[in-house]
Amino acid sequence: MINNYLRSHLKKITSQNGEEGVVQHLLEKIYGKKLSEITGLELCDIGSGDGFFLSQVYYFVKKFKFKSLLIDGDEGHIKQSKKFFSNNHFVHHENLFIDKINTIEYFLDKYKLKKDFDLLSIDVDGQDYHLFKRIKKYKPKIVIIETNMTMNKDSIIIEKEQKNSDHYVGIGSSPRAIYELAKEKGYKLCLQAFNNLILIDEKYFDLLDFEKNYNDEDELHSAFNLETFQDHQGNVHIFSTGPWSVKRIINHQDFSYTDTTGGVTQVDRMLDCQKKDNEFNSKPLKDFTLQKKYQKDHMNELVNFRNYTRDAQNGLNSQEHEPSFVLMDQVKLKEFYEKNLIKKNNKEQFRYGENNYIFEKNANLDLSNKSILFYKHIEKTHIRIKKQQISYKYFCHNRVDYSCMVKIDLNMEEISKIDPIKFAFWDPLNTFEIISANVSQIKEGDSSLYLFIVDDNNVGNLAINYISNFCRKDLYDNFVKNVSLIYLRKLPH
Repeated sequence: MINNYLRSHLKKITSQNGEEGVVQHLLEKIYGKKLSEITGLELCDIGSGDGFFLSQVYYFVKKFKFKSLLIDGDEGHIKQSKKFFSNNHFVHHENLFIDKINTIEYFLDKYKLKKDFDLLSIDVDGQDYHLFKRIKKYKPKIVIIETNMTMNKDSIIIEKEQKNSDHYVGIGSSPRAIYELAKEKGYKLCLQAFNNLILIDEKYFDLLDFEKNYNDEDELHSAFNLETFQDHQGNVHIFSTGPWSVKRIINHQDFSYTDTTGGVTQVDRMLDCQKKDNEFNSKPLKDFTLQKKYQKDHMNELVNFRNYTRDAQNGLNSQEHEPSFVLMDQVKLKEFYEKNLIKKNNKEQFRYGENNYIFEKNANLDLSNKSILFYKHIEKTHIRIKKQQISYKYFCHNRVDYSCMVKIDLNMEEISKIDPIKFAFWDPLNTFEIISANVSQIKEGDSSLYLFIVDDNNVGNLAINYISNFCRKDLYDNFVKNVSLIYLRKLPH
């Protein structure tokens, strides 16, 4: 794997490998301005899923209002995606599988996307090569397309084209196969982010900051090749170094084994059994030993894959919660605060949720009265990190007739430099969260996060920590300017 400056632009929002940061950088280079200043942006996502889980495009649809065509064959996924984007009139959905019958260009025509629309994402777990190949009239500026990372980087392996989506195979195509097709179509490979190739129309390539000797072919790499060799007696030995353990040797008439964890379990085992900084899978076998060596960047890809995927499977999606999943509605809470609580009038009555209230008193959380929790994450220097939780002492009334509005004022410049942070009130024993909100919910232009404790009873401390299960930096609280506590007394119904 070569040194590629675009790896410094990887930025994980909801994607599996941090592709959003690279795509944003590429678009800003193409247009010569910040993404927020560009109008008329368009994208198409084939295999869009529910629009959020490991999505390559959620960030661009939600934050930058791309005109979007989202296509997925799962009816449940499309229903959920429509909920996520219910207020976005520029988002179009199609519930079907793209194949020879339902061609992608028909739908690009239907929704009148530009011939050089900005971003195409293809992730259909098999027929990706053929979907890309069939695109003739359109040439999107940037393409993200999935490959099969278990295939040798020098082998051209292509899953046979299916007449329709009825027969799922799921073999996919090798990085080399996708690369050669892209080259024929006039694209350059900018970055291989684990299993995804990020391609750019070659006419924009010179706008990027690559060294003069950059050769995009050298960017190709594989992660999970099967190790095979033959002994002097003619026996063939096969050893899996990938996320899916070898269950059987199959012929083309047999069926494939599916790992329900998406490879996370096996990659986790690979990381845990590491012996040296650059060695995985050092495992004594019956008659020999095998050690698989990876470069540092390659190992970081494995770590990202394991942690990002696991986060998403646990509902975290690493760096941004879909706001509709979160109870602390920032728009409603801010509106309630500004309408009723700024004056702090202890005579005026007002209503929020199921209760009528009167203002009781105002206080500030003592930010100096805090404790810090350290704990280890992953083995070895560049993988093991110190992850912290900072906890502020909260003095609870322990009375069900009290509620508390919590307003957290933040330094957004400092927030922008780190992975997103979650604020949560825990129970007194620190065993479960009572309420939480995270900084990704803060609307652009705002600098405060709101939490509302309905019953100020049996509430523990306020803790802050990274949203993600994988973060690169230690956690500090220099971004917390002030925490206001506005206590409200419930009135009898």
